[in-house]
Amino acid sequence: MKKVSAEEIEKLFEFTRNHYVEYYDLQIELVDHLACAIEEKWEKDDTISFEKALKDVFAEFGIFGFSDLVAERRKKIERKYFRLIKKCYWEHLQKKEYLGLMILYMIIQFGLALFAPKITFIISVVLIYGLMLAQFVRLKINYKKKQKEIGYKLILVDVIYKNYHFICFSSTIFNLLLQYYLMMNYSIVYINIILAITLPFIYLGIYIICYFLPNKTDKILDSFSPEYKLIKG
Repeated sequence: MKKVSAEEIEKLFEFTRNHYVEYYDLQIELVDHLACAIEEKWEKDDTISFEKALKDVFAEFGIFGFSDLVAERRKKIERKYFRLIKKCYWEHLQKKEYLGLMILYMIIQFGLALFAPKITFIISVVLIYGLMLAQFVRLKINYKKKQKEIGYKLILVDVIYKNYHFICFSSTIFNLLLQYYLMMNYSIVYINIILAITLPFIYLGIYIICYFLPNKTDKILDSFSPEYKLIKG
């Protein structure tokens, strides 16, 4: 049976890139699919040219081409990664050292709130927003370094290092709650107590998403993406 040649495989990679598939792991998956589909057509009629067979196979993807497949693949990886985040968060909460640090933070903030409520409030607000901004910038820098190290653009690396959803969500919720409590003229001591309880959980989330998991990128790639082993090999 007629087979797709190495030169034609390179043409398939170029074809996927020309159709806006920027992620190399997805390019590998698509090239494999396209090559198998072309060979199936040749099995029925080996007089069909490579270009004609490719055109017919690509037409089967519909008017949006590969875009729906890319979006679906990304959503699938995002859901799987979110489950990993939740798993790591729960595991960290069960560790005595992390739980102890969170309780210690609460006790310190409670104590400071009683003696210097306004200063404690200002420090808490500056600290959380400053930390979010610092991690946002750090992730962007590390993303560029990781992409340069790998040499290719991968969907999962994008999800790990561009996972700003938690930071943006936490910042928005924190800001809304802050505005609400201030508008309702709650006691600054009461607000500090609320911050003492909630901030440790937000800090833990930031640590896991922005530091702990990105530092395990290679291990996550190996478990999530079989294509990554081919890339490394």
